[in-house]
Amino acid sequence: MKKYSNAIIGICFCLLLTCTAVVAQTITGSVRGTVTDPSGAVVAGAKVTATNVATGVTTSTVTDRSGLYNIQFLTIGQYKITATASGFNTTSIGPFRLQIDQIARADAKLSVGSASTTVKVASDSWTLLNTENATLGTTISSNTLQNMPLNGLNANFATMFVPGAVNPTVSAMGGLLGSASDQDPAGGQTSDAIPSYNGNRQQANNYVLDGVEINEPVANTLGYNESPFAIGETRVITANADAEYGNVNGAEVVIVTKSGTNQFHGNGFEYFENQNLADNTFNNKYSGVAKSHFSQHQFGGSVGGPIFKNRLFFFADYEGLRFSTPPSQATYSVPDAKERTGDFSEVLAVEGIQLYNTAPTPTNPTGGYANPTPYPNNQIPAIVNPVAKFLFAHPDVYPLPNHPAQPNTVTSGNYLGITASGTENDQADGRLDYTVTGKDTLMLKYSHGDAHDQQSRTVVPVIFPITDDFPFYNAVINWTHTFSLSLVNEARVGFSRIGANTGIVTDPSGVFGLTGNSLVGIPLPGPQQLPGFTYQDFTGAVENQAFGTNPYDGVYTTDNNFYYGDDLTWQHGNHITKFGVEILRYQNDYFNPSNLGGLLGQFAYNGQYSQGPNSPGFGYADFELDNSTGAQISGVAGLFGTRQYRDAYYVQDDWKVLPNLTINLGVRYEYDQPMYEA
Repeated sequence: MKKYSNAIIGICFCLLLTCTAVVAQTITGSVRGTVTDPSGAVVAGAKVTATNVATGVTTSTVTDRSGLYNIQFLTIGQYKITATASGFNTTSIGPFRLQIDQIARADAKLSVGSASTTVKVASDSWTLLNTENATLGTTISSNTLQNMPLNGLNANFATMFVPGAVNPTVSAMGGLLGSASDQDPAGGQTSDAIPSYNGNRQQANNYVLDGVEINEPVANTLGYNESPFAIGETRVITANADAEYGNVNGAEVVIVTKSGTNQFHGNGFEYFENQNLADNTFNNKYSGVAKSHFSQHQFGGSVGGPIFKNRLFFFADYEGLRFSTPPSQATYSVPDAKERTGDFSEVLAVEGIQLYNTAPTPTNPTGGYANPTPYPNNQIPAIVNPVAKFLFAHPDVYPLPNHPAQPNTVTSGNYLGITASGTENDQADGRLDYTVTGKDTLMLKYSHGDAHDQQSRTVVPVIFPITDDFPFYNAVINWTHTFSLSLVNEARVGFSRIGANTGIVTDPSGVFGLTGNSLVGIPLPGPQQLPGFTYQDFTGAVENQAFGTNPYDGVYTTDNNFYYGDDLTWQHGNHITKFGVEILRYQNDYFNPSNLGGLLGQFAYNGQYSQGPNSPGFGYADFELDNSTGAQISGVAGLFGTRQYRDAYYVQDDWKVLPNLTINLGVRYEYDQPMYEA
């Protein structure tokens, strides 16, 4: 009765924890087996101990009346199994490698003798054979990851070599998309950087880091690319997963970071690449284009070891990326010295464009194009626009020409400037493993990454470039508690925040900041919300290039994923039964500061107010006269978002019918709440 009472208590404990809104999936392994005597009879009450060779942490149990033992929720690593009973020699098996989600079978055969005598049994491949369940998957070890030629140190690239994996856009897994961020720098999320498995969609995979889901839920893509030097092991489950795994139809990609051991270990690395070490592309070769210049550094290191031997361990790592293209020349069109005084005579002489006054006059009382008055020698009377006045008075931000214009034009491409851009990524992980008592162990883990691209210099200071930023935060607490020899519980809470902020306006010059409109004389009400000043758009113009804050200014997305998971294992007779609950809360917050028009608005100049019967007009003349073809400004189109719960409950029973026959029985119930808008 005591056994069943403990089971009921454990189940109640598991159900009680479901009141917390947060999901997890097992990232540990287990060892099972049977202890027998020389005649083959089972030995009940034998003590079996699993010892982590690297940390010295031990976990013990005793065999039941069927001679069976089960040691659950063991951290992955090298293990040694010892079995002892009164009147028998101690039998030692191993060491052998225990992997993620693995059920290692280690049967111990005791010989008659004294417990003080140890008989060592080599761990052959039989401990690695999957004889206890029907799961199909591939394990990628830390050593494999560190020695694979991973383009951009993209650890996810290794999952391409799993049976059933395919990616028609595999090139997206290399370069900046794979090494800096798994979000699309052009805006929004992409599935190009992840494989598909067994014919499923690329968005059908489930990515789990240290037991906590790290999916970007809008497009269901990978939200964080862990450093290959931080990964202890990756397990890709492609078919017949146990009932504890779910939420997707594709693969379960389970990633576990390294943990510290009783010895200090560390490493440092740097990878450097530039155009001299890379081949040219096929298209460039075919077109006779030289290789593009670039410089890419990836560097970092890791360290792990004991805080208190056999009890408390730490691990930490860092990886950085610096990708830059060298400063390059770019042309731009700016008004020359004469045009800045209202003298467009060269436009008439070189391009044959006569400017007209379409304002009401005595000869044209209603204005317009019916009978416009030509400006003599293309001389406009005065510069009215305050923006033009400010910029012409500050050639340091709106420079004069320094380069010959294109043939048959006055200003097209008459300025030669410098542009420069780059991409950066910094990410780090920290982990603590603590054996509190013989019945309680804790794991605490935190990860943070921030990838962003930026244009550090623009061809002229009145152009305000945009940048993309992809922050990531992840925290996990895992607690394993032993209620009794037959009842063990593992609970995990976690949180992930995945950001995708694209189109963020910047001001590399530092001249305008959030006071740009007041500087140039545009009286927009209220505090300025973006750097720069209202966009000046020369629509359809050949020689006049736009400047100011682009109206397509920014999309901010934040995904908050809250997780809770609990797994209770109960060993009874020939059955090992696991009960579990998973609760996942998705919060997607989306902020679009503006749509067409922009928060700072825009003015359009297309030459309409200086055109005549046979002349297209000139946008810069309209600009100086403050005659805008159109003006628009948008309001805020956010903050809004979506919310969703995904709940799951399961029971998994592994029934050992015969010593060489195990039946896996599992049932899982999932409820995916329809997304609702917040």
